[in-house]
Amino acid sequence: QQTIVCPVPNAGGMVLDASLYDAGLDQYIFWGPTAGSGNLELFLVDPGTGQTSTLNNPNLYIGEGRYDLQNNLAYGFVDGEFVQANYVTQTVTQLGTLQLGSILATCTAFDSNTGTYLAVGRDQGASQFNIYSIEAATGTVLNSTVINEDIVNILHYDANTSTIYVLEREY
Repeated sequence: QQTIVCPVPNAGGMVLDASLYDAGLDQYIFWGPTAGSGNLELFLVDPGTGQTSTLNNPNLYIGEGRYDLQNNLAYGFVDGEFVQANYVTQTVTQLGTLQLGSILATCTAFDSNTGTYLAVGRDQGASQFNIYSIEAATGTVLNSTVINEDIVNILHYDANTSTIYVLEREY
């Protein structure tokens, strides 16, 4: 059974994997359409009070956004570019072009201890998928390991044990 912690009455939905929790500002951030108009906006929700604000700034949207608890920044992708988003200053900074052909939705994680963004994706023109370790501050790929993409549904990184967990589906 689900418990509604704080309804967001002006939200008409949420874009798939376009959400993250900002622990520094204690707010849940997601990209979605407004109720009624359907215009896409960035919603910022205080989970304790339910207070909601919106930013109608399409430049702040990042896909596969993951939050860095050490630096209070978010990292993700915009049109194939690896970016850093600062929701306080409302800026997005391009850090690198990784030449990845695709990133699997819900298959990213972040290690705040080392500043490493983890993603399952593949190089342009390649058929096999890899888990990429990306240095968040520079957008540099540190290493990649081949993985069977047919089994991956969700990627999670446990910073306490330095363990990557992969939720896989059975066939």
